[in-house]
Amino acid sequence: ETPNGYSLYSFYKGYMLFFIEIGELENGLGKQMRVNYFVRYSTIDTTSNEYVGIQLSTPLNLGVKYFISFKLKATSRYRNGANNKIGALFSTVKYTNVNPPPTNDFCQMWTDSIIVDSVNWVQVSGSFLADSAYEYLTLGNFFTNAHTDTIRFWAPPPGVSFFLESYYFIDDVCVSE
Repeated sequence: ETPNGYSLYSFYKGYMLFFIEIGELENGLGKQMRVNYFVRYSTIDTTSNEYVGIQLSTPLNLGVKYFISFKLKATSRYRNGANNKIGALFSTVKYTNVNPPPTNDFCQMWTDSIIVDSVNWVQVSGSFLADSAYEYLTLGNFFTNAHTDTIRFWAPPPGVSFFLESYYFIDDVCVSE
């Protein structure tokens, strides 16, 4: 649960997985808990992707322009590559491991950049016009392998086939008018 009481959910298309890294953040107000959620992309197949989502505090208004931003940081573990097309999908239904989001080369906002930085946060932002009264936000990769660009950090040993995986921390998600 987030500090404002909203429940985040994280899922894998097949069974539920939670990848959470918890640490303390020092600031002028003292120590605060910082929770980073992972999203994952894999070239095994699109059913291996992982997502994080939340129910919005109020539904979006039809015809209104909304701005979405979040920060990404590549993890320095659990990965052998990086990818683009990490984005935000707004929906009227809650996606779960039983009802996963579609992998249909669509979400309302995504990055075309391949994020490789594992030290600094990279800001991703955009806008869209709400065409429904969306109630849920899901973050991850909603694109097929054919429409996702990747970078492999190291080649597998000769004769061994390794799929590419990338994990990203997500933080500071904001949706506003």
